[in-house]
Amino acid sequence: GPWGAHTGLIDWCESNYAVSEYVAEWWNTISCVSYLLAAVPFLSPPGDELWLTLFALFVIMTGMMSAVFHATLWWWGQKLDETFENAALIALLHPSLTRLDAIPCIARILMHGVLAGT
Repeated sequence: GPWGAHTGLIDWCESNYAVSEYVAEWWNTISCVSYLLAAVPFLSPPGDELWLTLFALFVIMTGMMSAVFHATLWWWGQKLDETFENAALIALLHPSLTRLDAIPCIARILMHGVLAGT
């Protein structure tokens, strides 16, 4: 492909460059839009919920870095994808260990499937 050697440690079952000569894994790349759509409602939480804003930003970054990885199959794209996945989980789980009032909100997020792709 045009992005050079595939240095990522994973090459999913999707045929590379089957749909576009510029995107290695077309459907995996396109599906990353779902991260953005799922996170946007949590960008402006009511009150002083910094953890929820951070969680949303990390989910957005996961989607963006996942798209870079699936489009190029570069190692650094894969690592940034995984890094933001972990950051999103930490941002989500930290308040559950430090604040009892955050647990219902976390339960709603999980029920709505925000983490379905991470």
